[in-house]
Amino acid sequence: MRKVFTAWGITRSGSRVESIFADAAQGVSPFATADENRVFLWKEGQSPESYSIYRTSDDTNKRSMEDIPSEEIINAVKEVLLPADKAFQKPTS
Repeated sequence: MRKVFTAWGITRSGSRVESIFADAAQGVSPFATADENRVFLWKEGQSPESYSIYRTSDDTNKRSMEDIPSEEIINAVKEVLLPADKAFQKPTS
């Protein structure tokens, strides 16, 4: 929500603005997930269960940890900790 507000130049939001945003998002987002009281909207065709990438930030496009869904964090951890051929395989059990 914050990203959309920033893009539109909205610096403060109250319950009314957030309610309007939530109603509008219901009409355009095919899928939303909740993660520790944060809601993430997924583009049509994206599935959190099969999401296998993570995005990095540059100097002009930094993201706060609270703006990153757990799926991306898990994917970054997998890349660092698991061998390349095992990082994005689904468990067999």
